[in-house]
Amino acid sequence: MAFIEYFGTVDRPSPVVQASLREVLGKLGTWAGDSYREGERLSMKVGPSKVAKSVSVEVGEPTYGSAGMRVPIRWRATGAGRMFPEMTADLVIQPLGEEATILTFQGTYEPPLGEVGRVLDRAVLHRVAQVSVKDFVDRIVAALAEG
Repeated sequence: MAFIEYFGTVDRPSPVVQASLREVLGKLGTWAGDSYREGERLSMKVGPSKVAKSVSVEVGEPTYGSAGMRVPIRWRATGAGRMFPEMTADLVIQPLGEEATILTFQGTYEPPLGEVGRVLDRAVLHRVAQVSVKDFVDRIVAALAEG
C-alpha cells in the first residue's frame, strides 16, 4: 500500500470554502482525468509509456466535524496499462486561522503487478501519482480561490 498526501491553501474563510466546494464537486471527475494525464505525460518522459488514458472518479457524501469537512473520493485509472487501478482518498477542508483554509488530499493506492509493481512504484510510478495529485489539488484550490 502506498500513501500520498498533498495540500494547498485558499485565502478565504473555511465556511466560504466549504460552501464553494459543494459547487465544484461535480467537476472533480474532469479535473482528476486532466490531472492523471499530466502525470501520464511525466511517465512517458521517465518510465513506461503504456499507461491508462482516463480515470473514473466517485465522490462520496461530505461529512462535517469539529475539525472541518471531509469528502471521500475513489479515483480509478481505466484502460490498458492500469498503472494506478484505484486510489482511495479524502479531501479534507480545515480552517487555517480566521481568513484561510487548508485543503489536504490524503490517499492510498495499491501498485498493481505484485512485487514488480512495487519496484516500478518506487522507481517511477509514485512520482507520477504525486504529479497527478498535485495538479488535481492545485485545480481545486484555484477554483475555490476564484469563488
